Amino acid sequence: MPDLIELGAEWLSTVRRGARVVTYKAGTHAIDVPAEIGSSDFVIDHGLGTPVQMQTRDFVIATSRLVLQGSLYEPLAGNRIVERDAANGTEHTYEVLAPGSEPCWRWADPYRKRRRIHTKEVSKT
Repeated sequence: MPDLIELGAEWLSTVRRGARVVTYKAGTHAIDVPAEIGSSDFVIDHGLGTPVQMQTRDFVIATSRLVLQGSLYEPLAGNRIVERDAANGTEHTYEVLAPGSEPCWRWADPYRKRRRIHTKEVSKT
């Protein structure tokens, strides 16, 4: 018998409100994907006495949508995500990063249907 909660979570990931289309770039490859926007707070201890607080802009993307060159792609630090502001046409470019000793992404749901990718803005044009 199929797991109805997992099927429901998969369906919900396809109809979420608030998603916007962003461009995910890895090297010379790019793909437009719907993403939900979020944030994460981190406290990073560099061993220098004072921990540093950091907030990332997160893009939650369905695992099945992140396909580059015909294969599912795992986000890597250094990749870029471009978000366009529909109101004024401004492009914000974010770099995928691993805050402190954390990974650059984590699962956004218990069924591994969506990834929460941590980024920091690197340019605005």
